[in-house]
Amino acid sequence: MLIPPLLQKGDYIYGSFIKPELINGYIKSSIPSNKEKLIGQYLFSYSSISQAIAYAKASHPQWQKKSIESRTIPIKRLQDDIIKNHQFIAKTISLESGSPLHEASSEVNETILFLQYLIDASPTILEDIQQKNYTQTPIPLGCLFILTPHVHSFFYGIAFCASALISGNVVVHKPSRYTPAIGQLIAEIWDRCSLKRGVYNMVQGPGTHISQQVIKNTLLDGIVFCGEYDTANNIHRRTPVHLPLRLFCGGKGSGIIFSDADIDKTCNTIITALTRSGGQSPYCLSHVFIHTSIIDDVLETIETRLKQLNIAPPDGEQPSQLGPLISEQALLQYIQQGKNIEEQGHTAICPAQEHIDKTGFFVKPSLYR
Repeated sequence: MLIPPLLQKGDYIYGSFIKPELINGYIKSSIPSNKEKLIGQYLFSYSSISQAIAYAKASHPQWQKKSIESRTIPIKRLQDDIIKNHQFIAKTISLESGSPLHEASSEVNETILFLQYLIDASPTILEDIQQKNYTQTPIPLGCLFILTPHVHSFFYGIAFCASALISGNVVVHKPSRYTPAIGQLIAEIWDRCSLKRGVYNMVQGPGTHISQQVIKNTLLDGIVFCGEYDTANNIHRRTPVHLPLRLFCGGKGSGIIFSDADIDKTCNTIITALTRSGGQSPYCLSHVFIHTSIIDDVLETIETRLKQLNIAPPDGEQPSQLGPLISEQALLQYIQQGKNIEEQGHTAICPAQEHIDKTGFFVKPSLYR
């Protein structure tokens, strides 16, 4: 997979990429399929956060006054840019997240479709809201700090920020520490949309440290978080009660297979649900309840197909069906979860284990009865 070298440009603040002068630490950007550097060490600074929030706050009054039609124009430009650079964006997502290329391409398509919905539906929705007699008239909150996860990082980074902007808010976006290149790519696309300076800003860094600084900022009007429950719970406990908080937490789903199910088709669906984004997607399955009359046939079929999956880097000779996990921490957590399940007395059909034949953070898919 060949893409141009990714140069680290720094945080995107008030319409420009800026590298921090006062450095508080760094995050590493690595390719999960081979552990090589993608964008090098990304230096972060707490001062960038306060600077980005201050510029966004100052830009809000004029942005809020714009008509919905005016706010839709940069969203349309954003969509056109993504369509034009579809292939490059998909390759970058695949390389940094480890997702198979077909999954990354689907994520870009989903983003384009969401933006089209936003462009088509927002004027009607917002006009409908304004015409109703609410006790409190719905108005933009103001300056929002938006934290997005490493799973489907491009989709969530675009969707959450575009939704906030078209509603009259301004944003400071913090992508996941594991996908800084995708975060920078999103900022580059916004930069090409002729957006008013300060309306969209992007800062990088580890979520735990950054969120502590964000919560202290008195200029902020709201926090939007998408990611793990434990992180969301920590943010919720620390956030002042007056500050609006929106938490979108993923939860693994459960499946039910009845006795009259088509085993072949059902198992194909289960394999897809188990392996999307390396099993890290909130849309993935964690439990499947199977009718006793077909349980042996179903488990045997799933086991056979799991062992036949092509586990490979996204740029391998054969199309990858299952890529690596996002980090070493995720790999160790996966192995530990398997041990915990076995300690609870469940039988390992395919035990959770590292794929020792691979260089990156590859694991073998697990199945327990």
